[in-house]
Amino acid sequence: MNQKKLLIIDDDALLQTYLTSFFEKKNYLCDQLEGGEYLKSYFASTKKKPNLILLDVIMSGKNGFYWLEWLAKKYPLIPVIMLTGENKKKDRLFALGSGAVDYISKPFDTEELLLRVEIMMRLHHSDTEEKKGDKFSFGSYCYDFNSKKLHNGQRYLHLTENEKHLFSILCENYGEIVTREALNEAIGVKDYHPLDRRIDVHISRLRNKLEDITEKSKYVHVVRNNGYFLKYFP
Repeated sequence: MNQKKLLIIDDDALLQTYLTSFFEKKNYLCDQLEGGEYLKSYFASTKKKPNLILLDVIMSGKNGFYWLEWLAKKYPLIPVIMLTGENKKKDRLFALGSGAVDYISKPFDTEELLLRVEIMMRLHHSDTEEKKGDKFSFGSYCYDFNSKKLHNGQRYLHLTENEKHLFSILCENYGEIVTREALNEAIGVKDYHPLDRRIDVHISRLRNKLEDITEKSKYVHVVRNNGYFLKYFP
């Protein structure tokens, strides 16, 4: 099982150090940022994106609510738990309505925080995907990057050439949004226009082929006005 990674965003250096030490003892990887203004450069430089973010509300500069909305737009698949020294109902409702998966008041019990983190990890990140060599397994499927074949047990699913290109880029970016523009480029479309719906037709056909055992909605997901991502949700 891969180590899960936390990103802790808080301008309290002592709390950052304490939380990092606590979670590393629980076999988590931890990154730290003093504020949300470093998020853009962080995501541009990190090789492994965090599995979950602990985000403080009250910080110097823009507060955590601003960066929560930024994260919800840029990285909507990464769950965010808000940490705050205040426990106002309107703030809690705003955070949860803006995409936070939990809202925890300070001071908090670290064992309770750990439990909440582990619950969200189980809900948002399954360990059903695995890459071995040139083969990628997710759910009940396995995709071979070399042969461009997708199979479920002993059964192979026929893919068109365009579908092979689409499936390759979706697998390579498993769990992350692939924009419509990138998907169009993958099938050789150079004159992409935001109103062009060709990629949606290809994706719809691909999704239908994944419908044989479980609901297709469990695999290829749409993010409105952005793109698609591949992810198996048990």
